[in-house]
Amino acid sequence: MSSPRPDFAALVRRRLESGQPIASDANPARIGNSILAQLTRRDDESPSRRIRGSALGKCARALAYRWHGRAAAGRTMDARTKMTFAMGDMAEHLLVTTLDDALLGLDDLGGWSLQDVRTTTGQAGVDLQLLPPSGMVSIPGHPDGILCYRGKPAAVLEVKSMSGRSFGTVEKRLSHGPGWGPDDSYWWQLQGYCDALKLPGYVLVVSKDSGVVAGWWQE
Repeated sequence: MSSPRPDFAALVRRRLESGQPIASDANPARIGNSILAQLTRRDDESPSRRIRGSALGKCARALAYRWHGRAAAGRTMDARTKMTFAMGDMAEHLLVTTLDDALLGLDDLGGWSLQDVRTTTGQAGVDLQLLPPSGMVSIPGHPDGILCYRGKPAAVLEVKSMSGRSFGTVEKRLSHGPGWGPDDSYWWQLQGYCDALKLPGYVLVVSKDSGVVAGWWQE
């Protein structure tokens, strides 16, 4: 029997509104470390030859330069970019922690739980195995969590914060289908994780302008 498909975004909204004490083993260091990482990140580090799952969806030219170890040219990580990343990390950690806590003790959801959430030592790791003409390539990735149904992995969780304009586009699409498609870079990132784990995905997004939370199931 296949697992049911709850509206996890609605569950997150209810949990945020409830004001109940936190039941999960929430670790404040998860958020703190993500902020400090932006202070210590450098632009002049040697480029990695490895392509990570989070880069899937970028243009082929950019991926080729990264694969061959060529240094990036043009715009660098300025103060504005680092601040944007830090705020995004905080929002994403909040959503993951809220969902994790909301799923505890909810018998009406029939045993859903969130596993391999972000910790101070990293996230759950996956490997997407590809076989191009040059030989086997392993692309590592780190999904935001694994949604489990009755103890078994059932979906890949992907969490994103976005501008009001991008969120508006997602809301319009949700009226007749999923919020992302092949024209969106995030779609490719999630497809990589889903293919590596042979699972569907669930996406949680929040508008950085309005604070509205939405979500959908992604094949």
